[in-house]
Amino acid sequence: MDKKFRRHESKNLVQEELDRIAYEYSIDVLGTGIIKVYLTASIYANYEVIIDFSNYPSKPKIQYDNSLEVILGTPKASLYTLKKWNENRPEHVIEIIREIEGLIMSSSVLDKIGEQLSYSYNITALGPKKLRIIIDYEGIKNFEFDIYYDKLPPTVKLAPETAKFIKISQINTLKNWKPESSVIAVVDEIAQKLEHRLRIFYEMKEIQPYIAGLVQSGAKIIFNVNIKIETGEKFEFEFILPENYPKKAPEISLISKLKSESLTNKISEFISYQLDYWDKNKKIISIIEEFKDLLLKNSEKVCALCHKFKCPTCNRPITLDLEGVSGTSECKIICPYCHTKFHQHCWNEVYQLTHQCPICLKNIKRI
Repeated sequence: MDKKFRRHESKNLVQEELDRIAYEYSIDVLGTGIIKVYLTASIYANYEVIIDFSNYPSKPKIQYDNSLEVILGTPKASLYTLKKWNENRPEHVIEIIREIEGLIMSSSVLDKIGEQLSYSYNITALGPKKLRIIIDYEGIKNFEFDIYYDKLPPTVKLAPETAKFIKISQINTLKNWKPESSVIAVVDEIAQKLEHRLRIFYEMKEIQPYIAGLVQSGAKIIFNVNIKIETGEKFEFEFILPENYPKKAPEISLISKLKSESLTNKISEFISYQLDYWDKNKKIISIIEEFKDLLLKNSEKVCALCHKFKCPTCNRPITLDLEGVSGTSECKIICPYCHTKFHQHCWNEVYQLTHQCPICLKNIKRI
C-alpha cells in the first residue's frame, strides 16, 4: 500500500512540475516527466534543452543542444541548482530552466556586428563576440563556420563539411588584415567563396553526363559539353566558368563545325543573349536544355511544321537516316520546289486547306 501511495505521490509531483513549466515556457512533452524546452535569448539565438525529471524529486537529468554546450559547458559544470540538489528538499524544476535562461542571456547578447550579420545570414550566438554562421545551400545542406572576434583579427573555425570546399588560408581579408578591415567583410568573403564553390560542385554533379575534358585554369573552370539530340546529331560546346560565377555569365563557344550557316548564326545569337541577359539564378543544365530545344527545332532532320523528329500522329521519324531504308518506317514528304522536309501527316493537314507548300508557298499538285 505504501509503495502504491509513493508512486501515486511521485506522479502527482511530476505533473505539478510539468504544469509550472508549461505555464511559463514553450515545451514539447517527450514522455512522462521528459520534456524539451525551447529558450530564446533574442530573435537571433534559440536553444533547446531536454530535461528528464521523471524520477522527481530525485535529481533531474539535463541535456543541452550542441550550440548551448559551446556557450555554457556541460549542465553538470554550469548549473548551481544541480550542484546543490537535495532530493529531501528539492528545488522546483522550473528553477533549473530559469537558471539556464539567465546564463544564456548573460552570455549571448549580440553586439552591433552580430546584429548587422543577422540581417544577411542565419546566425547563432555562441557567446559574446562569438557567432556561428549557417549557410543554407538551396535546401540541400547546411554549411557552418564560427567566427570569434573578441580579438582582432578574428579567428575563424570551419565545420568539417565546410572545410571540404574552402580553406581559411584563402580568405584574403584575413590574410591582409588591416586596422580598417571589418569582421563583416571576413564573413561576406567566406560566404561568397563558399557559395561559389558549392554552386559549381552541385552543378557539375547535375551535368556530369554531358561533360568531357574538365580542367581548372587558375580561378577558371573549363569543360566541354556534348549534346546529342533526338535526330542522332551531336554538338560540342566549350564552357568557361569565371572566378565570380554565377554573378558573371559563363563563356560559351561552339566547337563543332556545322554545314548550316543559319543554325550557326542562331547558336551565336543564343549565346549572345545568355551573356547580355544573364541571370545568376540560371543554371548550366537549363542552358543545355535550351540548346537541345534550339538544335532540334532547327535541325534539317525535323519537320518544318511541327519541329519534331517523330510525327505527332503516327510517332514515326521523319527519316531513319539510313541509306536504302525508308517507306513504312518513315513519315516523310519533301517539297519538290524548296526541298523542305515534312511529316506526311503534318503536310496533309496544311495541303488540304491551301494546296501550297507552307514554306515556299508554291502551288503543288498532289505528291
